[in-house]
Amino acid sequence: MPVLVLNEGDENTGAQILLALSNSRENIPHPPTWTGLVDPLLNTAGVKSFNSFMKGAKCVDVSHDQKGVTFTPTTNGGPRKGFVALTGKGIKAGTSEEELTRGLRAAFDACE
Repeated sequence: MPVLVLNEGDENTGAQILLALSNSRENIPHPPTWTGLVDPLLNTAGVKSFNSFMKGAKCVDVSHDQKGVTFTPTTNGGPRKGFVALTGKGIKAGTSEEELTRGLRAAFDACE
């Protein structure tokens, strides 16, 4: 699983979102084993366990269609519940790099 690291001030955030969306796929089967699946994420975050990762973590769901991109903030339910989408709080954005960057930042600000 590739992990992309962006900092709040990165000027190429919108371009990286577009790249990630262009590489996304539907109907991907569940992995036969979950062992080691999140290791790249944990290594990048500099933590040793998923429990440690979840402390203070935020997550934004990203979806796209012909109309644009929707960023859905989540609430952190801890390691057992994971991230739960805050339905009705989705932030719609166009497909320009500037709109995508603003939308993503607004969604992270709306996370609980």
